[in-house]
Amino acid sequence: MTTKPTVTVIVGLPTTGKSTLGRALAEASHLLLIDIDDGPAQCTVLHPQPVESDEDFDRVRQIMRVRYHVLMSAIEANLREGISHIAIATFSRRENQNRLRGTVARAGGTLRIVWCQYDDTDEEVERRINERVQSGATGGVRSVKHYRNSRDHYEGIELPHLVVRMDHGVDLRTVVKQVRNYIDQ
Repeated sequence: MTTKPTVTVIVGLPTTGKSTLGRALAEASHLLLIDIDDGPAQCTVLHPQPVESDEDFDRVRQIMRVRYHVLMSAIEANLREGISHIAIATFSRRENQNRLRGTVARAGGTLRIVWCQYDDTDEEVERRINERVQSGATGGVRSVKHYRNSRDHYEGIELPHLVVRMDHGVDLRTVVKQVRNYIDQ
């Protein structure tokens, strides 16, 4: 019996710990990791930070459409080759979630979605943003206001998923174990 390849997609708002979880999961499972803020981001120009005008917002949406096209192509290509992997992106729009479902179905793979969440007080959001900036992370938000704007426009995840809590001080090994159990279902 042949097992279908699986893409584990880690989703959530900026600063929720998607990349942290993705790197830990990739290390524990020895799976390929594709982060929209890495490879797919190299196929576009950087977007202006912060987004202050309608023109800035339209430009960011255009850039993100390109990044999602690249990400979907990578997901489909890996699944068609029988390669299970991990992908990381916000997936804030239902349009992209529906594209993801179609991409995985066309490629004959299995989809597992992990939705990262945390107690996003202003203080915790600010702490996480500062941590990201200090580490040189790309992508994401650069202010609490920008985060709140992203949260206000987040459409949620309608596809079947596992919610994991990525609150400050969480035991990452426990979360990785929880996700691995979900993937293996």
